[in-house]
Amino acid sequence: MSIQDRSCPASADVLKSFICNLSSIVGHTMAVTGKAVVSNLDHHTIDLELLKYCAGRLIEMFWYLVLVVCKQKGLFGL
Repeated sequence: MSIQDRSCPASADVLKSFICNLSSIVGHTMAVTGKAVVSNLDHHTIDLELLKYCAGRLIEMFWYLVLVVCKQKGLFGL
């Protein structure tokens, strides 16, 4: 799945695009984590694969932000 969610139109306004992507990822992460908690209440554990996926999505968002800043500043020839 791409970092640029289909519901977030490509926009010249980087801040709006970033907020849209961040809200999409946070919402998805909360939904997946909530699903993991509810499905594992009887076992008192949370599926580690789902937690790794959520952490991976947040790390992906961090690198997306780094890329956006580098492009705006013209760093590293981007």
